[in-house]
Amino acid sequence: MYYISSEDKYIYSYSIKDKEIKLLSSSKASNLLINNNSIYYKNLSDNSKLYCLTINNKDNFKLMDSSVDSFVIHNDEMLFSNSKDNNYLYSLNSSTFESKKVLDIGVSNLKQDNNKIYCINSEYPNFLYELIPNNETNKFEAKKIFPNFANNYYTSEKGIFIETTHNLGNINILKYN
Repeated sequence: MYYISSEDKYIYSYSIKDKEIKLLSSSKASNLLINNNSIYYKNLSDNSKLYCLTINNKDNFKLMDSSVDSFVIHNDEMLFSNSKDNNYLYSLNSSTFESKKVLDIGVSNLKQDNNKIYCINSEYPNFLYELIPNNETNKFEAKKIFPNFANNYYTSEKGIFIETTHNLGNINILKYN
């Protein structure tokens, strides 16, 4: 099991079998994402830049020089909000480490569930969008799925639970199609 400590924000592993905790990275981290043999994270010690920590050999390296708000993995590419370009959606090729813009809107709070990618459009009153890949252009299209101001959202098998500012304390539920 891998986690970020709430006390020091470092990345640790925990062996359930041995009941042993090991420090993997002493960089302050957030937004932990595990894929294959790597841990991807936002390095708070380096201005929220995207890093990769390989699980087997413990290599820890920066993937790019841009700060990110959030990120997900889609078809062996990292999708991220690029802070150097109005938080527009970019993809990072995992082989070449080249990045390219794939959507011309500011995105935040990227999440993935059931092979679908969601985000909050930070340019258009924080509406919730589904990001749909366009295989012909190798870019993405944004489809509005919730037309009210969303603070945050949580995906589950029952649907998407959405917090809004205009109705604090109440949660909206958006059912999957």
